[in-house]
Amino acid sequence: MEGFLCGIPGITLDGLDLGWRLLFLVGVLPAFLVFYIRKHLDEPEVWKKTRELRKEGKLSEEAKSFTLSQIFKPDLIRYTVSATLLTSLCMIAYWGLYFWIPQFLASEKGVGLDTKGFIWIIPINIGAFIGCVTFGFISDRLGRRPVFVFYLLIMAVLVWFFGQATTLREVLILGPFIGFFGTGFYSGFGSIFSEIFPTRARGTAQGFCYNVGRGVSAAAPPLIGFLVGKYGFATGLTTVSIFAVAAAVVVLTLPETKGKALEVE
Repeated sequence: MEGFLCGIPGITLDGLDLGWRLLFLVGVLPAFLVFYIRKHLDEPEVWKKTRELRKEGKLSEEAKSFTLSQIFKPDLIRYTVSATLLTSLCMIAYWGLYFWIPQFLASEKGVGLDTKGFIWIIPINIGAFIGCVTFGFISDRLGRRPVFVFYLLIMAVLVWFFGQATTLREVLILGPFIGFFGTGFYSGFGSIFSEIFPTRARGTAQGFCYNVGRGVSAAAPPLIGFLVGKYGFATGLTTVSIFAVAAAVVVLTLPETKGKALEVE
C-alpha cells in the first residue's frame, strides 16, 4: 500500500517523487491488449487473397519480387515523395506546437502561467481524442482530401490565435479545438496511404513515408525554439501555422480515394 501511495503525485519515498513513474507504468498496461487483439482480429480480406494467390503462384512477377526500391520506381515515386513530404510537414507542425506548449504557457514571453498543474492539458487531449476518432467518419462522408485540408487549415488559424493568447481562459477555450484539428489529422494517414499504394507496396510504403516524416520532425523543437528565442512565441507559433498550410497544399497533390476498394496487385 505504501508503495502504491508513493506513486501518487506529491507523495515521495525517501525524497523521491514517484508520481511520473506511476504514470509511465500505467501507460504500459494498454500494450498488453495486443495479445487479445492479435488473437481475435481477422486479417484484411485483401491480405488473405494475396496470400492465396502467392501460394498458387498466380501473383505477378512485380508483386512477388517487391523490394524497398519499388516505391521509388516511376509508377509510385510521386506518391512516395508526396506522402513523405506530407508526414514531414504535418509532424513538424505538430511537434513544433506541442513540444513548446508548456514553455509557452510558463514563459514571460508567452502567457506567463504556472504550469505545475495539468488543467490546461485536459481540454487539449479531450479535443485530440475526439478529433482522431471522428476523422475517419467525416472523411468517409466528405472525402479524404477536403477533410485533411480543412483540418490542417483550421489548425493553422487556431495556432496563430493560440500564439496571441495572454490568459489561461483563452488557452482553455482554444485547447479543445487545437487538440481536435491539430491531432485529428493523424487518423488520415492510414486511410490515404493505404488507398494510394497498391497491395504489393502498401506496408513498406506506409512504413517508409510515415517514419521518414517522424525523423524529419525531430528538427521541429530546435527550429521553433530558435525562432522563439530570437523573435518570441508569436513568431514561433506562426511558423507552425505556415508548416500546417504547406502540408495542406501537399494533400492536394494526392488523388481523392474516398470509397476506393483495395485491390490485389
